[in-house]
Amino acid sequence: MDWRFVAYSVWFQSFWFLAVLGNQQWQWLSALLAACTLLGSYLQHEIKLQRVALLVVAGIGLDFGNAQLGLLIFETTFLPVWLVSLWLLFVWYAYFLLQKLNRFSVWSISLLGGIGGALSYIAGEKLGAVEFGFGIEVTMAILFSEWLAMFWLIQKVYGYESENHNQRA
Repeated sequence: MDWRFVAYSVWFQSFWFLAVLGNQQWQWLSALLAACTLLGSYLQHEIKLQRVALLVVAGIGLDFGNAQLGLLIFETTFLPVWLVSLWLLFVWYAYFLLQKLNRFSVWSISLLGGIGGALSYIAGEKLGAVEFGFGIEVTMAILFSEWLAMFWLIQKVYGYESENHNQRA
């Protein structure tokens, strides 16, 4: 068992709850923890910050567009700090997650990412962190499509598409 990966998974899930449940009240703690996690991992594991930055900007841009179109409704006029922090930590976690999933095809991973990403917004909505501006079916279809594309992009940016079975994709 890869205990380091288990620890990263527990840390990401704990952070997700902190960010979503803590919302505005704990947003600066979320930001600090995300920054420290990324910095520590950069110093230890040589994560390329340019790639992380590209993916974080893509994710923030996606949610900003969703908010501007009324798909996602937050308490703030811009994206909340906790959501930006969550993007930072998600992109960090994806780096390690894809190392474990790289034996599957790009499209299989993207499909699972699309489902998981969309479901995380449902959970966030149920916990009061976000509201949906459209019906659940429309919102989930859009979010699924976006997250499918986001996971495809993450694999391309991190370079995992060229390993093992992913060469077919």
